[in-house]
Amino acid sequence: MGKTDALDRPRNDRPAVLVIEDDPDNQNVYEILLQDRHEVLLASDGETARTHLRTASGRIVGVLVDLALGGPEDGFTLTRYLRQQPGWAHIPIIAITAHVFPEWRERALEAGCDAFLTKPISP
Repeated sequence: MGKTDALDRPRNDRPAVLVIEDDPDNQNVYEILLQDRHEVLLASDGETARTHLRTASGRIVGVLVDLALGGPEDGFTLTRYLRQQPGWAHIPIIAITAHVFPEWRERALEAGCDAFLTKPISP
């Protein structure tokens, strides 16, 4: 039996990355960067992110979260929520933000992020 390429797998069988980002242009960039190896699940708010968690949690292998989300929940709040969920201690969560202040990095790590990247993201 030959090796199966990730692109040949059905969409719902591929490992997924949850991208929580409210800017459509940034969503598009992350999707382009990740789509060759992962299904990209896009969420622009906490409600959509929670829906993806319910429907694809066993396939999600990582999360990119914008810390400065608009709306009632920011990325810090969503990260803390994710870390409280059973089985999410080992899933990498990477903070993404245009805010380069050291205190944002510290807050992201304290909330449970594993890494901190500043925008614009370079492939």
